[in-house]
Amino acid sequence: MKQTRIALTISPQGRILHVLEAGPYDDVLLEGVLMLDLVPPPSRAKAQNFLTALVTEQRAFRWVLPLLMHGQEVELEFSGIASPELVVIAMEAQQNPDAFLDGLMDINNEQANAIRSMARELAQASRPDDALMEMSKLNNELASAQRELARRNAELRRLNEEKNRILGMVAHDLRNPIGVVASYGKLLKRGKFGELNERQQEILERMVGNCFWMLSMVEELVDLTAIESGTVALACEDLDLERVVRDCIELASAFAEEKQISIVCEVQSSGSVWADRGKLLQVMTNLLTNAIKYSAAKTTTTITIGTDGQASWVSVSDEGQGIAPDKIDELFQPFSTVGSKATGGEKSTGLGLAIVRRIVQAHGGGISVTSELGQGSTFRLDLPSAKPETG
Repeated sequence: MKQTRIALTISPQGRILHVLEAGPYDDVLLEGVLMLDLVPPPSRAKAQNFLTALVTEQRAFRWVLPLLMHGQEVELEFSGIASPELVVIAMEAQQNPDAFLDGLMDINNEQANAIRSMARELAQASRPDDALMEMSKLNNELASAQRELARRNAELRRLNEEKNRILGMVAHDLRNPIGVVASYGKLLKRGKFGELNERQQEILERMVGNCFWMLSMVEELVDLTAIESGTVALACEDLDLERVVRDCIELASAFAEEKQISIVCEVQSSGSVWADRGKLLQVMTNLLTNAIKYSAAKTTTTITIGTDGQASWVSVSDEGQGIAPDKIDELFQPFSTVGSKATGGEKSTGLGLAIVRRIVQAHGGGISVTSELGQGSTFRLDLPSAKPETG
């Protein structure tokens, strides 16, 4: 059989417009035939990608595609160029582009120069030295990009550390004056400096409330910056998880009573955890107060304790608003409130869950959430039961 030499002009949809050379398949490659119809079904998506690349990038080189010719699959190497029509040539995968060009020298029409130019580009791309030079160039560019990425990462780390330092300093400096204002407000409310009328009491109540809100935000900001900067040391010990949970319930009970929310504690199994008591209490209190904050009055919040292999876990489930599926990933990002509104008008900094996740990760544990809109949410905390081994 004579050597394969195919040269065609095609439409953007792949329909053959002119057959310039079709040997030895001039009885199959006919004008009006859709090229995709000659490609076996499993390879048609790849053939379509070849046409798309040819249309969008104006050229496409060395795409290996099979064609159904005379009842058999023939694997050919396709290349194409837009000049201005879409000109496609195909050759056997191992065929020398120079020899292919020589075989097409007898074509004498407006597409001839485009075909010869394309064949020359293929011949150039086939030279090992050129390929090695191109690979070397790409390696150099990659090395430069990696160096630039490392430089920028180092700069980002420096800026993040500077941000944490400034935030920590600002938050620390704000804490004292806000605390002084709140203290004087409490003294005024008690009548230490004279009796106040009803309107003055109302205004003062708002002032003091906002001061304590600001103090809460400052405290959380201090916590977050300290954790992110790695300056917080954990004082871990063996703790009775159930005892910590019940202490947390006691702290949150007054808040729950204001909204007539019941707190139920279910113990499936209980053991010790290796944790910092103060930090664990902070985590549990945040999860429980959040459950109360975003739940309607006269509902129930359930805390469940259990063990699972080498870990202990505790979950906090509410009957609140729930969280939209596309918002769950944002929950643990700083300043994220995911659109939920506290049912009693309580305020939120959006920092609590970000702090919770960082504290839990510092303990070698994990936190997860499942939720359904209108059905409530469940936060689950997993902590190691034993002291981690050190090498």
